[in-house]
Amino acid sequence: YLSKLIGPIYTPLINLENFVRMVSSMEEMMDFAFQSIPFSRRIFVRAPIFDRPYTPSAITIYFGASDGVSYGDALVAMNCLVGKVVKVSEGRSLAYTLYNPNMVIPVMDSRSGYLAVVYGGREPVVEYLEGMDIGRGDTLITSGVEGIFPAGLLVGVVDSIHFRDRGFVRRFVNPICPVHRLMRFHIVRRSE
Repeated sequence: YLSKLIGPIYTPLINLENFVRMVSSMEEMMDFAFQSIPFSRRIFVRAPIFDRPYTPSAITIYFGASDGVSYGDALVAMNCLVGKVVKVSEGRSLAYTLYNPNMVIPVMDSRSGYLAVVYGGREPVVEYLEGMDIGRGDTLITSGVEGIFPAGLLVGVVDSIHFRDRGFVRRFVNPICPVHRLMRFHIVRRSE
């Protein structure tokens, strides 16, 4: 009788415990992966500051120059690009996200290999030359050609056409990283 009474409560608790263990294991694997990236070093950050539940165009980080943060460092969560550090003081930094109109990211279409540029904003867009094989549903990754972002970070998925003009096509981009739910990320920079 007792097992029938406790069973419906006990099983979900065990499932929750297993889920928490899996998430912790994934975080440890990501920490290990970042340690093994040869071009970068990382600074682990918890609890970025912005007004939730809104998707932020900028994030304040309570790590600064004294912690090794510098201008242009990439914010990364689970191999997804979150943003870029644009202002650094001794004890804090400011980073723009993909939702900031000042954010510009050179990207590559992971399917076709064509290069393009993502422009941030409330609705980020990707711009490329007409005739390039970039279509709806394609995944965009950082190209690494500008020397700021490491190559291969996930940026977004191509959506519908915004407009065509003078040989250029602009399409909406759905960012992969849910910035408004972000609770932890890494700051990655190239080795000096």
